[in-house]
Amino acid sequence: MVYVVINETNILNSNLNIIDLIKTKTRSCTDDQIIQLQEYVRLLLEWNQKINLISRNDELNIWSRHIIISLSLLFEWELKSNSTIIDIGTGGGLPGLPIAIFNSSIRFILVDSIKKKCLAVRDIVERMSLTNVQVVNARVEEMTKQSSFVNSFDYILARAVAPIDELIKWSKPLLKKVTASEEKTDEKQQDKKMIPPGSYIFWKGGDIQDEINRTQAKYHPTNISVYPLIFEEPISALNPDKKIVIIIP
Repeated sequence: MVYVVINETNILNSNLNIIDLIKTKTRSCTDDQIIQLQEYVRLLLEWNQKINLISRNDELNIWSRHIIISLSLLFEWELKSNSTIIDIGTGGGLPGLPIAIFNSSIRFILVDSIKKKCLAVRDIVERMSLTNVQVVNARVEEMTKQSSFVNSFDYILARAVAPIDELIKWSKPLLKKVTASEEKTDEKQQDKKMIPPGSYIFWKGGDIQDEINRTQAKYHPTNISVYPLIFEEPISALNPDKKIVIIIP
């Protein structure tokens, strides 16, 4: 389980508490990264007045509902340096863009099928000068037909996009194969576990047992691990039954 403990009395005044939590849990966090994260939130909210990138109801709770959830991956795990990651159905750049801010050596491809969302996220990326992030307007199924994308990604991310088995069906050809030296999941850097390249990482909510059962029956993965995200109130009320699912094919 990933335990995230934060006490808030007022969501509107809680950003500094959440930022302190991010600094504590990511350990190597810099002031520049926090400034970038704040700028991303500002630009995301600016664009959200024009097009629907996140729910309008989430705007006041953006740090609690979106930023902390996206970055929760980095509280317990490391991603391989100099790897390449695809974020499927990125919407407003979540979860990929916050993670990219904290991993400048990793190349991120943020993908969405809706053109106007891609235009917005591309503008955010350009205004933030994030050279490790590229935005692609495409359906994942179309990308699997392009040789430049096939077998090209060390990790595949998706947050609240589709059932697990469907995500794997759409994206499987894009994922690099896991090598024997990368199969161990207990390797640690800075007291965090290294997620082996060749893994799927999905943010999910609610009961996903049926999805897991279908995935096991269809694809027989080497390992499926489900890690609940545990929050104190009032964050838990905003994020009921959230979890990260890591799948090694």
